[in-house]
Amino acid sequence: MVGSPVYFGGIAGGLKCLLDRVFYDAKRLFFYKPAAAVVTCRRGGAGNTFDQLNKYFTISSMPVVSSQYWNGVHGDRPEEVRADLEGMQTLRLVGGQYGLAAPLHDRRPRGRRGPL
Repeated sequence: MVGSPVYFGGIAGGLKCLLDRVFYDAKRLFFYKPAAAVVTCRRGGAGNTFDQLNKYFTISSMPVVSSQYWNGVHGDRPEEVRADLEGMQTLRLVGGQYGLAAPLHDRRPRGRRGPL
């Protein structure tokens, strides 16, 4: 599960550098492992940031864990985020879904190192 605040309509710069390097060098280590993206924003840009994070997962053959809506909350401060009841419900649901999906990554075909 990877989360990012929205900075200038996208992923936080430091996180982007990390993900670029990790997924470039070790993408094969993530094949078939479930993934979920979570974003937080003050107003806008959540959709773009969510999309950017999910692209790392889908290009690496990772099943993406979803929720009832895009996995994000709105708020600039913790109390504002807690007040976003729909966003909090969405995050609780994605956490539960991720818990169900996490044990499944061991079920890939034996001997397979890459995508099917």
